Amino acid sequence: MKKAKAFFVFLSIEFLFLPHLSSQVKEAWVARYDGISDGIDHPRALAEDGAGNVYVTGDSTRSVSRNGYDYVTIKYDSNGKQAWLARFDGGREDYARGIAVDRTGNVYVTGESFFNVTSYGSSTVKYSSTGRELWVNQYGSLSSRGILAEQSGNIYVAGTLESAESFEDFFILKYSPVLISFIRGDCNGDGGASLDLTDAIFLLKYNFLGGATPPCLSACDANGDDEILGQVTDAIYILQFTFLGGDPPPAPYPDCGEAADDLGCAGYPQC
Repeated sequence: MKKAKAFFVFLSIEFLFLPHLSSQVKEAWVARYDGISDGIDHPRALAEDGAGNVYVTGDSTRSVSRNGYDYVTIKYDSNGKQAWLARFDGGREDYARGIAVDRTGNVYVTGESFFNVTSYGSSTVKYSSTGRELWVNQYGSLSSRGILAEQSGNIYVAGTLESAESFEDFFILKYSPVLISFIRGDCNGDGGASLDLTDAIFLLKYNFLGGATPPCLSACDANGDDEILGQVTDAIYILQFTFLGGDPPPAPYPDCGEAADDLGCAGYPQC
């Protein structure tokens, strides 16, 4: 069966049918997303991050064996090449409606999910800069329509609310980050203000050799990109800073301080 619909993302389209405008804009690139099943893909919202990257989110039909739609979110680089793609299945049906990007490249998508035949609500998803799902928050009886990411880390979701008192009301929902105190880069949890070789070794053992779980995963995120699992970048960052004069970790460092905990921190008693 022929594909019904697919995403198209156009950047700087040249209006050939308007000669007086053709010298002002031109087509730079076109990207297409054809989903995983022979169904329908609807783009719903766009965002950009100030570095030339473009993000699109929308609804995409699930596999042939499963009815319904998922959120699908795609990052394209400045040349129109797909950097990553993430799908979210939060229930019976999921319809993305809004997208936002914060200053560190994390992506937030909101919309509505039908959890079963009779109940529905808002589903808001946070992705890291590499497209890894960090958290999901769901709120019943809400239909999200837009989202805003504040530089301070607060997230605002707007949409409609159904209640017994009135048919539909306007709502704004604010999410605030969960803050914890730790020293960034202190992966082994020894409380040392100076990072050293032992922190890098501890993280590498955890990631690749089945070593002990760090007491505070967020402390292991030495470069502050909300990514540590299966990567060597944080260990390299620690080694470059320790031995090659590289940049120090972003706050909180070198003293205890508060930061958002997106990775999980069982405890950091040193702070």
